[in-house]
Amino acid sequence: MAPRPQLSTRLFSCLMLWELLLVGCQPTEEQQRQQIAETIQSGRQLAQGGRSEEAIAAFTEVIRLDPNCAEAYAARADAREVLGELQAAVADSSQVVRLTPDDPEAYRRRAWLYLKLDDQERADADLAKARQLRLAVP
Repeated sequence: MAPRPQLSTRLFSCLMLWELLLVGCQPTEEQQRQQIAETIQSGRQLAQGGRSEEAIAAFTEVIRLDPNCAEAYAARADAREVLGELQAAVADSSQVVRLTPDDPEAYRRRAWLYLKLDDQERADADLAKARQLRLAVP
């Protein structure tokens, strides 16, 4: 007897959510957090495997579930950068800055994208903000 193929984590999460929707139940907050974590992990695996478009879809699903998930915006920005979608990557990075304004890494990552777009002025402003935040940390 041939072994049954295993479902990917993302597919399993989608099926689990679909089942909940079919029976009219809303996932608990804990179930939703677990689904978000699993979908982010799945997206990261897809990105590492060179499947950036699928990774973007996974991160977009997380953002749909939790529009304040800075981790998903950051990961989606990385995947978009790989595909050369620099303006979209900047937009996602700007969401990370909005959601985590005290994180110097958020500004540094966006500065890198601005440099790739030859926008030295904005890159310099973000790098200055990142330095300011690093110096402010006790």
